Amino acid sequence: MTNQTLTYNEDIALSPIGWLWFPVLSFALFLVIEAFTPVQYYGYFVNENGLLENAHGITMIFGAIFAYKNLRQINVKQQKFLTFWFFTALLGCIYIAGEEVSWGQHIFNWSTPEGWMAINDQQETNFHNTTSWLDQKPRLMLEIGVIVGGLILPLISKHMPERVPHWLKRIAPPKEMAICAFIFLIVKVGDKVGDFSGVFLFKRASEVSEFYIHFFIAYYLFAMLKRFAHSKATKKAEQ
Repeated sequence: MTNQTLTYNEDIALSPIGWLWFPVLSFALFLVIEAFTPVQYYGYFVNENGLLENAHGITMIFGAIFAYKNLRQINVKQQKFLTFWFFTALLGCIYIAGEEVSWGQHIFNWSTPEGWMAINDQQETNFHNTTSWLDQKPRLMLEIGVIVGGLILPLISKHMPERVPHWLKRIAPPKEMAICAFIFLIVKVGDKVGDFSGVFLFKRASEVSEFYIHFFIAYYLFAMLKRFAHSKATKKAEQ
């Protein structure tokens, strides 16, 4: 393992395919599906075990892999804060991926035990349908993280960099991720506006917004790997 120090202002070479084109084109695709998919086929896209929910789980599997690789690149004894940060990310990605497929029930189609059916809103073998403390509240924390890390923090770092503490600079997302965060915000605001106007951007906006939350997390962890690689290359060139 190597002892690398992560800094917020490092110039990370991120492909626009990941931070620009994928979020933008996927959003355009979601709008097309919403507008033109016949009702009898729409469920294949957004229902339980549908295309979008499976994409959530796959994205979080990649997130877990990236989190683990980040852990492998740091000195766990000397960089305790980063160890805690990436270990928490690893556990979070595993939890979300498992919950999305009800820990395998959506794949292997086993029956939910009667005792679990009594406490689970959807009679599935997962935790997030048993209490809001394992569903809405963690989701709210992630939503706040996307807005703060993707939109607010880059603005503060650009105009008032002295206001950003050093520990936060070490784990801050690259500024390019503002695109994904902004699209998430559009979906979220559109859903809230629909509650008052009756006109919704997406029938199941929660599934679409989850897609961008999960992509933000996975791509952020990937970007941190790139940051390590950049730091290593820079140090080698200076030696």
